[in-house]
Amino acid sequence: MIRDAEALRRFEDDLARGEKTDFARNLRLVDSLYRESVRLGVSPRKNPMDGIEVVLRIAKTLNLVRKTAS
Repeated sequence: MIRDAEALRRFEDDLARGEKTDFARNLRLVDSLYRESVRLGVSPRKNPMDGIEVVLRIAKTLNLVRKTAS
């Protein structure tokens, strides 16, 4: 259980700032995730627009929260 959420957030921010971005590693991770999704039969979708309504609703909600939070 997290007792001090603010301390955890500061710790994660400091940790992220200290790590250098490794573009090649990130590409390998994305490629591995894609290959796994193909093996599981999740990708590629028969219709790429399936579920777009949910994605749009989530994006709209996130943008609204970001505007009201500042």
